[in-house]
Amino acid sequence: MDNLAKKAVVLCSGGMDSVTVLGLASKNNYDCHSLFVNYGQKTVNKERESSIIASKIFSSHFKEIELFALKEITETSLIHNTGETEVQGRNAVLISLAVSYAQTIGASVIFIGLQSQDVHYKDARKEFLDNINSAMKFAYNVEILAPLLNKSKVEIIKMAGQLNIDLNLTYSCYFDPEKPCGKCPSCVVRLSAEKELKK
Repeated sequence: MDNLAKKAVVLCSGGMDSVTVLGLASKNNYDCHSLFVNYGQKTVNKERESSIIASKIFSSHFKEIELFALKEITETSLIHNTGETEVQGRNAVLISLAVSYAQTIGASVIFIGLQSQDVHYKDARKEFLDNINSAMKFAYNVEILAPLLNKSKVEIIKMAGQLNIDLNLTYSCYFDPEKPCGKCPSCVVRLSAEKELKK
């Protein structure tokens, strides 16, 4: 099928990975619909701002939905002041929401920014993606694509450069709602990749 006629939902958090995926989808001529989910994360305003900017750059429709139930049933430090950085079940929930949105707008593809250094999260692994993809294809005829799944942060930064993405406009920090903390796992991985590229 010609991608020019193909709608895609892109789960976009405003971070480096999801914005790069949005750029890839746009480059491949998908009619992109960015889906931003506010689940009460500490950095929601920065994430939203980055997602809106990226959506404008890549001529993607922008849609925000709220999912505050996660705040009530998880103990993640992305929302609360204690707990692990993993949000239990988040990717499964986000993909399900994206599938619902895809069904509404007639999209047949969903893009998500999973990447190789996320594998310590069970719902960011290839095995998880393969299984949920099978279920969603069976039930809704929707395909879930994760083009960065085997890519490192260094490779993603290079890809972003090839797509002319200004990574200063993305926001990856887990904890600081104003500026990157430089200490959370996401900041550490990003800073490490940036240093590696400067060698």
